[in-house]
This record gives sequence, C-alpha cells and structure tokens, in this order.
Amino acid sequence: MTLLQIKYALVCARCNSLTKAAEMLYLSPSNVSKTLKALEEELQYAIFERKRSGMVPTEKGRQFLSYAASILEDYEKITQIGAGRQTASLSVCCNQAAACADAFVKYCVQHQTESAATFKLLRGSFGFCLEQLRRFKCQIGVQAFMPDYADVHLAEARRYGMRTRHIGNTYAALMLRKDHPLLQEGRMPDLQKLRQYPYIDYSYNDYDYQDETLTPYQVGSEDWPVNPEKIITVNSMSQKLELVRLTDGFTFGQYRMETPAAQDGIFYIPNVKRIFQIYCVYPEKEPLNDNAKRFLRLLREELASREAGGIN
Repeated sequence: MTLLQIKYALVCARCNSLTKAAEMLYLSPSNVSKTLKALEEELQYAIFERKRSGMVPTEKGRQFLSYAASILEDYEKITQIGAGRQTASLSVCCNQAAACADAFVKYCVQHQTESAATFKLLRGSFGFCLEQLRRFKCQIGVQAFMPDYADVHLAEARRYGMRTRHIGNTYAALMLRKDHPLLQEGRMPDLQKLRQYPYIDYSYNDYDYQDETLTPYQVGSEDWPVNPEKIITVNSMSQKLELVRLTDGFTFGQYRMETPAAQDGIFYIPNVKRIFQIYCVYPEKEPLNDNAKRFLRLLREELASREAGGIN
C-alpha cells in the first residue's frame, strides 16, 4: 500500500465519482481505476461499491477511509516538521448554531498566522451534515436540537455510524431591531403586542424536521404570539437578519449576548424556558484530531458565556 493509493481512494470518496476524481487528480479514469483495483486486491476487500449513483464506500471501506484520512493528515504533518511549519486544518458543518459560527471565527483568528491553514464552515440541515461527514467532506458537525427532537436526531446519527456528544445548551430568543417600537416600552415589552408586527420565518429549501424548531407553532404562542396573517418566509439566513434590521418584523433564533448583538443591530430577548441542546457529531471510526478538539473547547467557552452572561 502506498500513500498515492490512499490519496486516490480519499479523492474518489470525496468526489463520489471516478471520473470527477480523475479530473481532480489530472489523470485518466482508467489509471485511477487500476490503482484502486490494485489496492483492493492487496487489502482483500472492496473499498467501494460501483453504483449508478456513484462510488459508495462499503462497510469495510468506510473504516479504511477513516484511518486513511488520519494517515494522510499525519504524513503531511511529518513532512512539515523539518521546515518548522505548523498546519491548522478544520472543517465544520453546522445548522443554526450561532455559537458554532462565533467559535469558528475565534478559531480562525487564533490560527491565521500559521504557515499552513485550511478552514471551512458549512451550513445546512442535519441530513446535509450527516452526508458531509459520511463523505469525509468535513471533520465534525455541530447541531442545535430542541429537547423534544434530540432523541430522533441522535438515533439517526447512530444509523449513519456517527458518535454524538452533548457540548452544552443555549437559549432561544426573540429578535428585534434595536430601535423597534416595542423596545421603547423597556427591555421586556408586552409580548402580546407582537401580533401587530410581521413574523419573519426562515426555512431551508428542502424539508427537514430541524427547521420546525424555529416555527411559531413549535415555539408556542403562549410565549411569543404570532399573527398567522402576518408572516414573511425566506430561505436565507442573511435575508432574515436583514429584514429584522430594516423592518418592524420580528423572528426567533438562538440567544447571543449584547456584544455581538450590538454589532448586527439586533436586540435579543432570551427565553430561559426554551433551550437548544448543542451536540457535536463525528464518525465513530475516526477519533477527533487536535484541531477539532481545540475548536470544541472554544465552542464550550462560547456556550458557557451565553449561559452565564446577559440573562437579566
């Protein structure tokens, strides 16, 4: 077995296609195919099933790819020792976990001066996250669940061969622009008056039960009343936030403390009765590397700061 064979297998897994992998490697498909066949003959098991939908890793193939990714990463670190170079590599997939995005930014700031650094943050539904992890397109997932849905999601992760770990909690929050008319009455306005203003809803393009955690029906009208005749729906988080900044509309999200809130012009009113449970998700056969562990420490700090600060 050679490092070249390992690299070819990993590229095929990431591309899910022999042809696309060959293009990325600047080789012919037949050359890549012969290399993989020789590797599988040496291992005495198939790494991939060749299907119309693409190259799908077998059960043993998933284990191989997990270890192979670690081997290649360690090899790259070894080659950089002599040059005194350090590598920071982190790829994270999250859904609507605001703390994840803030921790990712802090991680990038801390490691921006290293001579070799690759950082990637993806956002998408829980199903999207599981697919990215299964295809080795990210190292770790960070997902926010409301308690009523957590067991369903965790069971789905196990079916994908993933480990899950509870990192912490964060609060749900009402989001208004900082000069909203309701805030003229004080920091805790009469929430029944929310019915006078449009509710700004956010959902992904595809159906995913995670999206339901932020609909007015899941949040509960007894906490934050919503007028069903005044709803604006968008499928872009940036559009949602822009509408909150520029209109009298309101929305729900995850609590952020006053410092980041001041930066985006949005005021957050936390609801301590409703929490999001934050989990990290990663392949069962692939232990977390040092970069992922450092990121999780930052994430825990972010969640702890939200829980300890700013709740009046």
